Amino acid sequence: MSLVKAMKNSARFAGRVIVLARGRVVAAGSPDVALTGAVVERVFEWPVDVLAWRGTPQFVPVRRRDAGGLRGRNATEGNETR
Repeated sequence: MSLVKAMKNSARFAGRVIVLARGRVVAAGSPDVALTGAVVERVFEWPVDVLAWRGTPQFVPVRRRDAGGLRGRNATEGNETR
C-alpha cells in the first residue's frame, strides 16, 4: 500500500486505487475505473481534460471558461494521443 498525490503515477503503476475526498471514499478499483475525468473533477472541484499517454490517463486542468471540449471523457473512451 502507498499513499501518493501524483495521480499520473497511481494511474501508471498501481493495480488498484482508492480516491478520497474530504476523508471519504469517492471511487475505488483499477485506475481506468477509479481515475476518470468525472471523479477527478469532483474531487478537485475543477474541470480537467483526460488524455492518454501510453495507455495511462493524464489529467490536464483547464480554465473554467474553456471547459467543454474533452471535459469528462476518459482516456479509455477513444481520446488517445501519441
